[in-house]
Amino acid sequence: MVQKSLSDIEVALVVARPLQPAETEALRALILKNLGYPFNVSFVYRDAIPRSAGGKYEDFRSEVAA
Repeated sequence: MVQKSLSDIEVALVVARPLQPAETEALRALILKNLGYPFNVSFVYRDAIPRSAGGKYEDFRSEVAA
């Protein structure tokens, strides 16, 4: 997940097939429930999720300047 702005979250997915609309909405609802804030959630499909310089996956990253 990448926070792109104060109200926008982008979720990168690596999947075998694109999600169906109902699956997308169910995932969006689950994310919003767990975040506890009404973000605008968008999904992008990736071939892979890059690791950080330390070799770990970043679960959440903010691109919002403080």
